[in-house]
Amino acid sequence: LTALAAPAAVPFDISLDDANDFGGVFSVTAANNLTVNDVDDLDLGTVTAAGTVTATAVTNLDVVTSLAAPRVSLTGAELSLSGPITASASTAINATNGSVTGSGLVTTTTLNATATGGIDLQTDIAALTATVGTDVTINDSGDVTLSGITATAGNVSITAAGQLTIASSVTAGQDVTLNSTGDNIFGSGLISADHVSANAAGSISLNLAADSLDATSTGGSVTVTDAGDLELGTVTTSGSEESVSVTASGNLTVNTSVTATDGIRLTGANLQLNDTVTDPTRVTLTATTGTIAGDGLVTANAVVASAPGSVNLNVSANSVNVTSGDD
Repeated sequence: LTALAAPAAVPFDISLDDANDFGGVFSVTAANNLTVNDVDDLDLGTVTAAGTVTATAVTNLDVVTSLAAPRVSLTGAELSLSGPITASASTAINATNGSVTGSGLVTTTTLNATATGGIDLQTDIAALTATVGTDVTINDSGDVTLSGITATAGNVSITAAGQLTIASSVTAGQDVTLNSTGDNIFGSGLISADHVSANAAGSISLNLAADSLDATSTGGSVTVTDAGDLELGTVTTSGSEESVSVTASGNLTVNTSVTATDGIRLTGANLQLNDTVTDPTRVTLTATTGTIAGDGLVTANAVVASAPGSVNLNVSANSVNVTSGDD
């Protein structure tokens, strides 16, 4: 077959699931479901269906023009989404020997992506599930929920114009970057990575198993729990009357400034303050099993520090309350 072009809707299911070899761009309008296979590359032109579109290429699959259907499933060694995909219910994309890339906007309710390489997509989706070998990069135009993401040997980078919700685990072999340019970042899903960076216009609330963290909120609070040792880079909120709270099950180290406007609470097995901690109201420092130490300046109206071991602080405050096992 050289190509298929059917401008009028075919009033039944179309099944081209044999060993086809389309030599040109494949375009079709189906009133129901569409299944199409190609033994090597498959280029989809204008494809529209009222049911499910299932397209499979042995080598590369490219959405050249546009694809629209309630449900879409695409499989190829590599996928290139040059044109937009619009699927009101769900979209599944699977790169069996490479990556999924493209500037075409993927508009769907749920996106399930798998790739031996990575994925790099422009989206307008409600929920994302992804399992890839290298990197996950998503730029979304609205709210998005992360329903389970694994980047085995790479990075995860998610940017949402709206609210970013971590509903299930996010696991990266390297780093995780989360950005909400217009709303909050929050959720109970565990984020496992070497380094986590979060930036939001609203509040940030994270559940981590990470080595280090940078977090910036321009209009909300920052609340973080970590399952082990955690090193803090820049952690700040610049909103009016907003707080920072970081709790680590292991040791908590401040390596760059921590800044808030309505209270800072830092808790860890041991606290090491290597840089400044600044809030105009109150700073509360708690070591659950060890000591509090460091030459980073703690500036607040009131500083409260407690530890079963020693407490050694550099403080600029109107009032200081220290409870120490060395007392």
